[in-house]
Amino acid sequence: MVDDAGTLCIRKESLGIHRRQCLDDDTEVITIQNYTNASAEFALRLHYEADFADMCVVRGMHPRQARQSPSARLAGSTLTLRYDGADKHERTTRLHFRPPPDARDAGDLVYRLSLQPQHQWHLKVEAAPGGRELAAHRGQVDDAT
Repeated sequence: MVDDAGTLCIRKESLGIHRRQCLDDDTEVITIQNYTNASAEFALRLHYEADFADMCVVRGMHPRQARQSPSARLAGSTLTLRYDGADKHERTTRLHFRPPPDARDAGDLVYRLSLQPQHQWHLKVEAAPGGRELAAHRGQVDDAT
């Protein structure tokens, strides 16, 4: 790896990265292995975003409408991606990180890692999709009945 100044920090093939996704329980495990006999210190940046496109648009049945960009909010170890749809429903995906990130830099989650020789580091990410009708729209529906 090369730092911002162009200095070689970690030699090529010193680290191994394994990513395992399990669809049955919506989890992902990222493992980083230090294969060397020296400590390795580095920052790991992860970028998450979501596209809440309507399935009819994805399948080409309806033209894409102009819409707002999803918002992202990090609270502790949970990143919430949210979108208020044109159908007046809020769509969310919550990502829970164990361990929690050390920092957030713009849209990236940052982990500052220090791996001892021949050691591993694990990150577990659990996803929870969700959604509900927006309160403002519920009031309009209730008033109309």
